[in-house]
Amino acid sequence: MRILKDQTPVALTLCAVSLLLRQYFVHAAPIFTVLCLAALLWGVLADSAEKCYCTGAAAVLAILFGAVRLAGGAYFCNILFVIAAIIWQGMEVRAFYRRQKETKRSSRIFAVVLVTFLLAADVVTMADTISANFYIRLMQSPLFFDVGNSFEASDSQEISLDNGGTCISDIPYGSAYPNGYLDIYLSPKNGSEPCPTFCFVHGGGFTWGDKVDGDPNGGAGGGQQWYFTELLDAGYNVVSINYALAPEYRYPTPVLQLCEATAFLLEHGADYGLDLTAVVYSGGSAGGNIVGQFLCAQTDSAYAGRTGIPQVIPAEYCKAAVFASALLDGARYCETGSIGFDFMLNECGRVYFGEDFTTSDRISETDIVQNVTSAFPPVYLSDGNYGSFTDQAEDLYAWLCALGVPAEFTWYPPEQETLGHGFEIFNTPCGVDNLQRTIDFLNDIVCS
Repeated sequence: MRILKDQTPVALTLCAVSLLLRQYFVHAAPIFTVLCLAALLWGVLADSAEKCYCTGAAAVLAILFGAVRLAGGAYFCNILFVIAAIIWQGMEVRAFYRRQKETKRSSRIFAVVLVTFLLAADVVTMADTISANFYIRLMQSPLFFDVGNSFEASDSQEISLDNGGTCISDIPYGSAYPNGYLDIYLSPKNGSEPCPTFCFVHGGGFTWGDKVDGDPNGGAGGGQQWYFTELLDAGYNVVSINYALAPEYRYPTPVLQLCEATAFLLEHGADYGLDLTAVVYSGGSAGGNIVGQFLCAQTDSAYAGRTGIPQVIPAEYCKAAVFASALLDGARYCETGSIGFDFMLNECGRVYFGEDFTTSDRISETDIVQNVTSAFPPVYLSDGNYGSFTDQAEDLYAWLCALGVPAEFTWYPPEQETLGHGFEIFNTPCGVDNLQRTIDFLNDIVCS
């Protein structure tokens, strides 16, 4: 057993690295958990040989909690697993460092480097394990997206647009939650002919994004304004809606706010020149899930009753839905095929739906594919060809066709143009073509 004890740095490193990687490579978490358990077992055997029973007990506890988590145990078991494994590392490091102090200088330097690495890895692992807020708060900070929740907004302004339309900004829609403001864009054709209302809900992982610039996950910026301008020119009035962001406000707060915004528009929309008897609801990324749940509730009283999402608008007023790179199944939130993006979406899912969101009791409510009925309005779907929710769009399209709901799905092959998540708002050849297809679909459905 002495050889096991001599290889303590290897076991410690394997344990720390496995713990770290299982937090970041979410789909490979079981593999890294097994590797960590192997390192811990190594430690148990070595500690038994050295009669270090306290240290060995910590490793045994970690193995037990890790095995339970691997078998599908609650997220609390995951926290206990990480804590016990880190305690074991701490005990082993302390003993290892003491031994190295009595050796030559190079060994002492190696011990310091190892201890520093283990400490850094464990701090990062523990911070993320206990709460995904660690990363989300960082991304919401001024260093990155600089967003937050507020019950205050700039004074509402009426601005003339270059295309002859009008924007009325920061209109409060009477929400019980923060960020309860919307912008209304009036088409230059408004008044001279009936203009349907296009209600847009931005994406951003439920944790950032804005009604003006859209979803920074999709590299939005000024692209969303181009998107709106094209819709205005096509004869649609546009309403862009803000909502409260996680982690302060969790599921289903944004869906309830869309209900509030719709109720406000039904009561006051005519004052702004809006027609609320012909409404298109659209959402990008996370906004698509908000819109999907909202429309499921408006068209299906049973779903509204199960979820507590109120029915606020007559179903016949909801003429169509547009899903742009939309999240259509919360349980598959972090399954885009992009390792880095999946990690970030996993963090977003944890702070919005809950730490163990893929297996939570309410996650099935967010599966639009599972919950749509034949009463759902006609749907236009589009998505990119890498790092997005393309398979979810395909599933919803197939099911809508089976239900007899008019639907169209647009997807471009990579050899035509490389299109990532949220490509729809970019003025690229495929972005332009997709938006024209969207407008053509809506014209056939809404304006016929």
